[in-house]
Amino acid sequence: MTNVLHQSDDRLMDELVVRARSEREAFGKLYDHIYPPIFRYCIRRTGDRSLAEDITSTVFVSVANKIATFPGDTYLDFRRWVFVIATNEMNANYRRSTRRQALLIEAAESGRLNTTTEDDSSSFSFEMDAVQAAIMRLDERDQAIITLRFFSELPYEDIGHILKISSGAARTAASRALDKIRTDVGE
Repeated sequence: MTNVLHQSDDRLMDELVVRARSEREAFGKLYDHIYPPIFRYCIRRTGDRSLAEDITSTVFVSVANKIATFPGDTYLDFRRWVFVIATNEMNANYRRSTRRQALLIEAAESGRLNTTTEDDSSSFSFEMDAVQAAIMRLDERDQAIITLRFFSELPYEDIGHILKISSGAARTAASRALDKIRTDVGE
């Protein structure tokens, strides 16, 4: 009985995907369903709720703008597609913040930026637990793999599709990233 219900739910979600291309109400229902896992993915990647909200908003603006040309017909296709968009936006944000951080460090080292504050809680200082900090030190692909697998609980097949690698490569990369995290946290 449970399997029959699951198949029925899958068909309903697949129908929503097809209707969402032209029906605002169907798109709204898909949005309500997919927003929470996308937001959790973004917050795990950034460690910052406000930034995750901004990125998630950007993702869904992009999804809304492109839904009419979305090539898939199933909810699985749609979910993968939205995670691809989210991953691309997270990676773009990572690259922007890395460049910004390098410029700030360069400015501080050259004396063009005063890094002393009266308050120890400057905007550049933050505390994270050791594991989150170790994840943030991974390269962007490994961050995506770890957060998609362990926080979004996606199978390696979906991760491979999202990142355009094989599921075996995703599994191997996850194992290596976990080793890096263990080593980093153990230090």
